[in-house]
Amino acid sequence: MLIIRQIGQRAPFARSSKKFLRKKFLSMSVALTAWLLVAPVSAQETIVALGDSNTAGFGVGPQDAFPARLAAKLQNHGQPVQIVNAGITGDTLGGMASRVDASVPLGTNLAIVQGGYNDLATGVPPETSAANLEAILARLHARHIKAVVCGFFDRNWDALGRKLAARYGATFVPGSTCYDPNHVGPDGLHMSAQGHEIVAARLARVVNPAGRHSRE
Repeated sequence: MLIIRQIGQRAPFARSSKKFLRKKFLSMSVALTAWLLVAPVSAQETIVALGDSNTAGFGVGPQDAFPARLAAKLQNHGQPVQIVNAGITGDTLGGMASRVDASVPLGTNLAIVQGGYNDLATGVPPETSAANLEAILARLHARHIKAVVCGFFDRNWDALGRKLAARYGATFVPGSTCYDPNHVGPDGLHMSAQGHEIVAARLARVVNPAGRHSRE
């Protein structure tokens, strides 16, 4: 049988084809919208500086301390990073070990561990300080958080620091990376703003957030 279709009348296959394309486009639009809602705006890394008055910025304020200056340097080089200053004046390695979970929040990618002076000043036995440093590194390792361990200008202490850093997959750096004795403030102990700037520049060469992700 010959079927004659009037001019302008839509063929059945054309109608079904366009209907299919409309459905396909709609489903793709919904999928794209959902992806945009859940996709992160940027892969921002979180670094926590866990330490004592040197980290806290005693004498210069947290805005001029090396954590804030380090964040600015990394951000200026296109690295989306936030750095949390978890330094407490007068803190010991024992204090840091007791607060490591509270001070290093979920999602942290890297922790800079700086301390030891107050242990020495308050007469904490070396073996106790060593045990507390190991407790800090062990906890960070268990939480899959990378760590940078600052040395302490002491050959024996630095040997222990290197050993513990290697045991827990951390990076050990000399004390001069985290403290500059040539640029101190009026008290002759705590770093000046220039000292913090120098330390930030040194740490920037050590810290590279690209590709580092917490697995918590």
